[in-house]
Amino acid sequence: MEDLIGRRRIFVSATVPVVTALTFAAHYYHGPFQNLVRYWGPASIGYLIFFMLCWFFVFPWRKAIVPITVGVFLTTCSLEFLQLYKPTWLMELRATFLGRAILGNTFSWLDFPAYIVGALLGAWLLNLFVKWSVCEPVGRGLEESPS
Repeated sequence: MEDLIGRRRIFVSATVPVVTALTFAAHYYHGPFQNLVRYWGPASIGYLIFFMLCWFFVFPWRKAIVPITVGVFLTTCSLEFLQLYKPTWLMELRATFLGRAILGNTFSWLDFPAYIVGALLGAWLLNLFVKWSVCEPVGRGLEESPS
């Protein structure tokens, strides 16, 4: 079982830098359809996948995929609604790069479809990691070791 968990963590560790780079590249993209790419598409989707990968690194079990997906999706939706709340201290926090990157600063209903897509792609990716981690090196079956 520890071998399976180790493989899953290796997959996550290799994927996080790629997702992070693609998310930042999308966020700072300038070109055709830049508003779509920067504010709806890959940037929002990558944000969810990044946090799902982080949680899966800590809880790398098949049973954790649904709670991780639901938890990250609901947290992201809550942060989106939090953007409607504008006290001075929160606006000062949002003025920093990290505060703006994590909390955002503008509420938009158009972000929610991207969050749904991100959650679904993230869940698919985590399931793929589970599937890959249980494959025998010589392709002998897809059984997961007993817990």
